[in-house]
Amino acid sequence: MIRLKMAYVGLALVTIGSVLSMWSNYFVYAADLPAWYSLVIGIPILTVGAVLVYIAGKDIKKERYPEVLERTPTPIPLTYLLELEKYKQLGKKMFREEIPEKEKKYYEKINEE
Repeated sequence: MIRLKMAYVGLALVTIGSVLSMWSNYFVYAADLPAWYSLVIGIPILTVGAVLVYIAGKDIKKERYPEVLERTPTPIPLTYLLELEKYKQLGKKMFREEIPEKEKKYYEKINEE
């Protein structure tokens, strides 16, 4: 929960820092300051915000899928396989030379259903 709050604070600081960095006209006309003050103020705020966002997202681990989903191959639609066969007949290489035997059996089983 702390990381989420840190990320939101970091995003707010990045936004504020980038807006302040772009407001050089405001510093010249309204505040009677040199234009480079906008960079002196905006860039450090932007940097601190970017560091906070990086720290907040650094240690997030990828969620593991259940083992059943990791072992289950994604079925390829029949139209893609027919298109592959059509390209083979024309003598063109589309993806691979051949579909491995194990995958052929799997696709035939899926297409029968």
